[in-house]
Amino acid sequence: MPNGTQVPIRVDLYRALRHPDERVLIQPGDYLLLQYTKLEACGAFFERHLLEGALFGVAAAQVNSNR
Repeated sequence: MPNGTQVPIRVDLYRALRHPDERVLIQPGDYLLLQYTKLEACGAFFERHLLEGALFGVAAAQVNSNR
């Protein structure tokens, strides 16, 4: 706000993609805080720690078997 106060606005980005009236105009100086939902956080953890680790292990095994 012009007086320095903040007004938190919660936006469902998936809904805003489908419904233009749900979109918020971002202005210079605005701050955005993007957070995962609990389900998205679990998926990101799985992808980051388990899936990437498994893929890295397979790639490393392939490199070692070609020597």
